[in-house]
Amino acid sequence: MAEGVFRHLVEERGLAHRFHIDSAGTASYHIGELPDERARQVCLEKGIVLRHKARAIHSQDANEFNYLVVMDHSNKRDLDIFFNKYSKKNILLFGEWFNAPVVIPDPYYGKLEGFYEVYDLVEKQTRELLEYVCYTHAIEQT
Repeated sequence: MAEGVFRHLVEERGLAHRFHIDSAGTASYHIGELPDERARQVCLEKGIVLRHKARAIHSQDANEFNYLVVMDHSNKRDLDIFFNKYSKKNILLFGEWFNAPVVIPDPYYGKLEGFYEVYDLVEKQTRELLEYVCYTHAIEQT
């Protein structure tokens, strides 16, 4: 959901050519699958189509991305350990860019309402992330 929402915001601002956006899991549970049907439904209602397929994080991500944004402390710990082998990486918990870390709950085992709640959190946090990245790297809307 976070990848799709962030991608949508970047495209709205006319900045798609300045960003490489992807998502990956720390576990290999759903590799090759589309996002959860409930996540797709919530995003579609907001005008966002989720088309990406799940993949696991890999060592090349250390060189390919400036930021790795994680949903919770467990993911952060996993990536800190994983990428320590390859390079020092900028691994951030959602909201950490403004010193206000936010844990994004996993709605997978809950009801549809949880996906709406997560969407709202993700949308707010990805807006702030986009502002942070644009400011930090002096990226202007084209």
